[in-house]
Amino acid sequence: MPPHKKIETLFRMCTDSFVECLVTSWMNPRIPRCTDHGTNLNRYLKEQLPFSIIDGIVLEIIKLYVKKYRIYFQEGYDKSMLPTVSHLLQVVIIPGLKSLNLGTIVYVDEVDDNDFDEFEVTFKSLLPVLSNIVEISLTTHGLNVTLPICSDSILKQMSENCPNLKCLNISFNSRVTDVGLHYLIPSQERVGCPSLEVLFLHECSVTPFGISDVLENLPNLRIVGYKKLGGVLFSLHDRYIKTNDSRLLEGFKLTHVNNLSCTFKKHEGVCKLIHAVGVLCPFVQNLKMRVLDSDVPHLDVFKCLKSLELIFNVYRPLSPSNGTYAYLRSCGHQLTSLTLICGPFQTAFLKLVGKYCFNVKQLWIRCNSLILDCELELDQPEECKFIYLESLYFRVGETEYDECVLPVSVFRYILRDSCLRELRLIGRNVLTTDLWLRELWQSFSVQSLERVLIALPRQNIVNASLNLSLSSVHMILEQCPNLITLENLLVWKVSQEQCDELRLMMKERNINLKLTYRIMNIT
Repeated sequence: MPPHKKIETLFRMCTDSFVECLVTSWMNPRIPRCTDHGTNLNRYLKEQLPFSIIDGIVLEIIKLYVKKYRIYFQEGYDKSMLPTVSHLLQVVIIPGLKSLNLGTIVYVDEVDDNDFDEFEVTFKSLLPVLSNIVEISLTTHGLNVTLPICSDSILKQMSENCPNLKCLNISFNSRVTDVGLHYLIPSQERVGCPSLEVLFLHECSVTPFGISDVLENLPNLRIVGYKKLGGVLFSLHDRYIKTNDSRLLEGFKLTHVNNLSCTFKKHEGVCKLIHAVGVLCPFVQNLKMRVLDSDVPHLDVFKCLKSLELIFNVYRPLSPSNGTYAYLRSCGHQLTSLTLICGPFQTAFLKLVGKYCFNVKQLWIRCNSLILDCELELDQPEECKFIYLESLYFRVGETEYDECVLPVSVFRYILRDSCLRELRLIGRNVLTTDLWLRELWQSFSVQSLERVLIALPRQNIVNASLNLSLSSVHMILEQCPNLITLENLLVWKVSQEQCDELRLMMKERNINLKLTYRIMNIT
């Protein structure tokens, strides 16, 4: 059986009760003095709590605020009776904060233009308090327009008051433009954020020019979350070559480069990009690229590379072949994480991955079809050495309707010597039955498994799409003593009532296991 829930520490229990008491008394919709209560709570946080625990307390207050707001709103209380997000900011933003994560606020429903304006005005007015802040997150989920928000004017205020900021996540904020990014750069007018090391900008209204600006003027940047970063580096390298710029020798400190959204029609373009990134970012450890197979051998310029994601799709799905084989043969030993996203994938290539990438801890294979073109022999252990593998993601098929054949022998070959902690099998496998799963479970050590996902690509909405019954659930629970998560039972031959009964049993026995039974979109 999965493990029992650990007994909470006395400190954790006291913290939870303390936060619950504070937030409940403040948010009580029957007491129309939210502002007064919020002021008192803010004063208490500033004057009575030690700085060593204040970041954790603030984070728990934000989470509990969102939870109770949703509950009160669903119970029919008028929005005007509840403290707004701006009230929340006035409570939790205090001197001494090192970390402020407002991402949870995305789950506050029913926001309008007035809420956005009020949030921006309030947050800007409170930023002068955060002179010691190191990490700020204002990201949203990007699904719809919601709080929190970030804008150019917020970044301007941030640059004038947060000189110690090292990590900033403002993804999915369309109000952020190149103008806002420029404010982060130190100048005579403002102190800026010279210590910034991590900057996430996914789906903002910034351009490659704005990214170039921060790269050239914030020398401590290690990670820039921007899907066209490779193209930016390519343009910078081209400009430095023409002007004989000294930065060709100095380079940047970037350790992560994402080039998944930048494509070239010709092989020479990708080779030049790889060369440019190699020259400007010699310390890259994490690389994501969209490539042709012939491009891959040129990746050997990255001597510090640990994590590699390759998408073989340049205007059409492609497959790894001789070029990828050549690279893995020479450099595969240095990888600890490998992701291959392609059209058809051959089991023969799986043997090459196992032979040369023997230090891999995380292996992701996502293909449109699996070609069983060779026997995966078990009597040649030197051919497969996934002994350090901890996480396997294996997906076949583009949509939930694409059938595939996934014999147990494929996974036995990969997993036989591993101590796997996470297993994700995604595909409409025509062989999937309770007997198939039992045979799979007997083919490797499942004692260390913590997370298991067996589901369909794309939409998981139809019950009994996979021929796995409740007996498979019990088999997994009996044989996996460290299991924490099992999903997605919605597409198994398991009813909602059966899942609820299992959850009740887990609760009565104090078992620490999350059973997922819900509509899911696996992209």
